[in-house]
Amino acid sequence: MKGTSTTRLASATSEASASGLRQFFAWLEGRYGGLPFDVGQRAEIIVRDGELHSDDLVRLMTHEATALHVKNFYGPREAARRWGDRLSQEALEGKGQNWKVSTSRGLESSDVFTLGAHAPFNIASALGKTDDYFRGVKREFRERRQPISWGQMETTRDSTGIHTDVDMGMGTNGSARSMMGDDGSMAAMCLPPPLWPLDQFRLQLDEAWPEGAGLARDVKSKRCFGGGLPRVMLGPTRWRKGFVHVDEMAPLSPTNGLFSANIYLKLPTSAEMAQQPSSSSSRAPGAPEGTKLGLSVEVGDYASDGDNDGDDSITMDTSTSSSDHVNGSTTDTRQAIFEIWPLGVRSRWDWYRNATLMSALSSQEPELQVRLRKALGEPQRIEVAEGDLIMLCVQRPHAAIGFQQGTRVSLQCFVQHCGGDKRLLIDA
Repeated sequence: MKGTSTTRLASATSEASASGLRQFFAWLEGRYGGLPFDVGQRAEIIVRDGELHSDDLVRLMTHEATALHVKNFYGPREAARRWGDRLSQEALEGKGQNWKVSTSRGLESSDVFTLGAHAPFNIASALGKTDDYFRGVKREFRERRQPISWGQMETTRDSTGIHTDVDMGMGTNGSARSMMGDDGSMAAMCLPPPLWPLDQFRLQLDEAWPEGAGLARDVKSKRCFGGGLPRVMLGPTRWRKGFVHVDEMAPLSPTNGLFSANIYLKLPTSAEMAQQPSSSSSRAPGAPEGTKLGLSVEVGDYASDGDNDGDDSITMDTSTSSSDHVNGSTTDTRQAIFEIWPLGVRSRWDWYRNATLMSALSSQEPELQVRLRKALGEPQRIEVAEGDLIMLCVQRPHAAIGFQQGTRVSLQCFVQHCGGDKRLLIDA
């Protein structure tokens, strides 16, 4: 009994200590709290076209800009869409696994599903499967670079309208025809696939950053980390206005930081965006039974910022979407899908005096999400099209806007900045 009493005493002491800390930080925030926001150039979203530039990367990595948006990073746009169609089809076939997020309560399900030969490292590490992760990394690299058998990839559409061919990377139609046989057959042709978008990103990042960039490696085993993974979101998402969060809790420092790179390959069509939400809930491929992703009371309607206007019809801000000219025709392709706040917590003091509010950035509690949006105010929205790249510091609050119909496919990796005289390190 003595051991039991000692255990209970230690538990009670620990609970009292935690309660005391919560009360202290609540008092500190009540007296000195107030979120600091960057303004001017530090709050800027840099917009470029086509490729990465050294000066832009330096500004982003030193937190002298809030985000970097490279339009038409991967192209032509049809190539991005074809990759998106392939990955979307994989998800619809049930090959996706939920991309769980790390919260104060441990790993929790999210709106995002991932594809590939390995899980994200945070999941593998939490499950004690790091060896499986590193073996999967090698398989993922190999599989994304497999030659394409053109005889098995004829131009067809299935019942959902998704392309099942992969006739990308061959130049114009004329150059493709010149490579056909006399009977027009391509059955014997086997060509390398177009450059995997994450490989293109890694190459450009290495070229643009003054000290170069490459895959992060495990300190002990020297095995390389993954170069990024597909992310698939299927409507209806549980968070109508997006889940506000950070991926790392730390003050901003000009000498280090954690960033993400996101390449968008497929977006919901204008027709899908205009559809009314279904009254029934759906379960995404790979989600456990009982995981509702619809507008049921279990998960859906609470993902509001508190404005109970009753409008659950659509989450995309179509009023701010723009049109691009593609091959001479105008199509509604740019969609406001991403929100970021230029929060400028740059010291421990700023962090501690807002600790209670900041802790909500690791929680999926609806009430805390409402409080966060109220405190953060209006976000900056980024409109993207297929092939666009967004880079941002994931220590700043951000959210992927939800939607009701269709599919959004992107590729994501993380980039570690360890100083201006160090290589940038990529992992997933």
